[in-house]
Amino acid sequence: MYNHVQAAVMSYACTCTYVHTRFLQDVFSRGRVPIVVGGSSFYISTLMAGPTGAPVSTPETRAMADTMVEEDGHCWEKSLARLEKLDPEYASTIAANDWLRLKRALEICTLSKRTVVSFKKVYDPKSNPYNFKCIFLSMPRELLFLRIDARCEKIIEAGLLQEVVSLVRRHGLVANSQAGKCLGYRQALEYLQKVWGFPSEDKGCPYSLQIPRDELCKTYLECLFDYKAKTRKFSRTQLVWFKNNQNFKWLNVAPRGGGRLPVASMAEAVTQWFHEDRPFPNEWDGNGLKVLTEEEKLSLKTYVTPEHEPDKARIDSILQRIEECLQSDT
Repeated sequence: MYNHVQAAVMSYACTCTYVHTRFLQDVFSRGRVPIVVGGSSFYISTLMAGPTGAPVSTPETRAMADTMVEEDGHCWEKSLARLEKLDPEYASTIAANDWLRLKRALEICTLSKRTVVSFKKVYDPKSNPYNFKCIFLSMPRELLFLRIDARCEKIIEAGLLQEVVSLVRRHGLVANSQAGKCLGYRQALEYLQKVWGFPSEDKGCPYSLQIPRDELCKTYLECLFDYKAKTRKFSRTQLVWFKNNQNFKWLNVAPRGGGRLPVASMAEAVTQWFHEDRPFPNEWDGNGLKVLTEEEKLSLKTYVTPEHEPDKARIDSILQRIEECLQSDT
């Protein structure tokens, strides 16, 4: 959905399903096979199961839910109690202060006079117009965590913070928006506000440094550490969901415990599996990754990002680019 949905626009799974379906139909109309890539379990399951029939979210229905929350004085306990009267089962699954899910549930229950769980659907190959062939790529957990740490560093070095500055200025990205709560964007927004005072309430000043300059390196590393930890935590949630979804075939893309398999080799094997039902090499079988050994559990309990001497020159370069971006009007 990148480049198709603006950062400030609310996007729900039910709405996205209709958009995704149009994309699928467009690819099929050109005689090609669409590849759906992503890790958000809720959106994937909704796409595979098809539209639930739940009321579509609109600006009017969202305003209705906002009014209910305002009537409750923006008190989480009161709004949750309101939902519990309508759908106690679903209310029990919502994490504290997850206003997005709570408001959406209030929309559905109020408009349909039904519970959210009554709209739940599961993927049925017999009734679905599309034949989904699903793969979950994984690797030994500690190696996965190491790759996550390295990827987080690359994402920030490639300009995540500057991207967020641009989204705030051009598209109205804010911390309490749906996109603003996404992994990466959330940590970036918190860092920019806490350290750089961005966005600034003073319209004549694009930002206002909140800490002494000699602490910039330290706070940057703290932001990076938090981003890595939150991403590893999210990966554990993904692993649980995909482990319990029988539609996905698990592949171990690092069967020898070292580097990842060459992309070209994986692409060729996946193509042959898809078109010819040719089995994958035995060593690629990822079912063994679903259950951790006691040794692995112990290792992961004590896992911390490997320490290494910070590259001050590289960090200074990143900080300089961030400040130049903040000083710019574009």
